[in-house]
Amino acid sequence: MNEETKNLTTESAAKAHIVFFLYLLYIYVIIPLALMPLLRSVEFASVEVNGVIQVAIITLIPLLLYMLITRQKPKVVLPQAKLGFKNGLYIVIISLTAALIIRFVNMGHFNTILGEFEAVYFELPGFGALWKPLIAFGLLTATFEELWFRGPIIIEYQKRNVSAWKTALLSGLLFGIVHSGVFQVSYTLILGIIWAFMLYYTRSIWAPVLAHVVLNSLNILFNPANFLKDHNVYWDIIQGYVLVLGIVAVLMIPVAIICMRKLVINNPREKEAGKNETNLFKFGYWALVAVMISLALVFSLRLFTF
Repeated sequence: MNEETKNLTTESAAKAHIVFFLYLLYIYVIIPLALMPLLRSVEFASVEVNGVIQVAIITLIPLLLYMLITRQKPKVVLPQAKLGFKNGLYIVIISLTAALIIRFVNMGHFNTILGEFEAVYFELPGFGALWKPLIAFGLLTATFEELWFRGPIIIEYQKRNVSAWKTALLSGLLFGIVHSGVFQVSYTLILGIIWAFMLYYTRSIWAPVLAHVVLNSLNILFNPANFLKDHNVYWDIIQGYVLVLGIVAVLMIPVAIICMRKLVINNPREKEAGKNETNLFKFGYWALVAVMISLALVFSLRLFTF
């Protein structure tokens, strides 16, 4: 690489970093303080439409602007190596296990709160209404989120030769703080880290996209309220259902761990060379991590949420 090309590459990378942090400002400051209150004041056709529009504003629009301003092609920002059947199967099993655990904890907590108040009723949408949330939340929002959180966010730190685990940590933190509640922030943070490593090893954005789509879809399908029309039946079966969920989740955990190991073994990466991170960059990175952890705590307490 000659000196002119090197300077051009450095300038391009610096420009991309500036744009990246401007988008972070847009996502985590401008949207929640200005755009989201405005969107909530407007009534859309349905909850599903409203949800897709919000997520598109948070992720898809910044992604398109990012590629336009930095003049980067989708295949650069979004690695698209062939995923393969085996990798896909491992990812589905890992996501199945995660969905079981999340639904078990979520429903266990919900029924602990409401178990003594059977007069407290909530909507039972029925099986016929499932296609809307499956398309909106299972497919579209999951895909939009992965294209952003495992796209430019990962790429920008890889450009700075940041190690995979540091990149995954920051990606998970950034993903976690767009959710609310202690439980949701906690598991989305962990999932964000796992999905970042899936991208790292498979070199394919479709790995985290598949994992997220399967997780969201199964989380909807594992809710028995979507298949019942009688609240009394719901309360009759729910304790046994939660117990079965817990047992199956525990049995699936070692299987998921094996699948994750297989995913790593089948997609070997060369050992990372020594990084040339400056002290200033290291300080900036850990300062950003501290800010993200603080925001995660704020979001966990539901003091501030999208």
